[in-house]
Amino acid sequence: MQFAFDQYKEQSKVLNALMKIEHFGGSTSAVSGVNLAVDEITRTGRKDARRMVVLISDGNSQDPWDDVLKAADRLRSIGADVYAVTVSHDYMIRELEQYAGNKWLVYIDARIRQFLDEAEKSVTQCVGPNIPSSTPPPRVYSALCF
Repeated sequence: MQFAFDQYKEQSKVLNALMKIEHFGGSTSAVSGVNLAVDEITRTGRKDARRMVVLISDGNSQDPWDDVLKAADRLRSIGADVYAVTVSHDYMIRELEQYAGNKWLVYIDARIRQFLDEAEKSVTQCVGPNIPSSTPPPRVYSALCF
């Protein structure tokens, strides 16, 4: 983990730290990343804050399927909006959908630009994801953001 969730309180410092993250390579374990995020959110997250998780992955982890299902359930149990994003062309859509909890929150191929627009709106306007009406309506949130 590059920095703890409670390390920075100001938006500019969070964005600066995010811009400095480097990719080190290696095999993919989305389960490890998701479990680390859930642990960190549970340990340091404010109870009254809206939670948003962006899983950026190659979408093709080396994790056993049962572990993926457990990690996805754990992730959804914290009440966060989860966005799954990949720029890879070799992804497993089922795995990304498990983490996001909804196919409309998986951003692949031509939908990457849409993710950037929706994430910006979510962060700046404190609104949840825009999911088509064929799925249950999103949860209603209070207007608390950091």
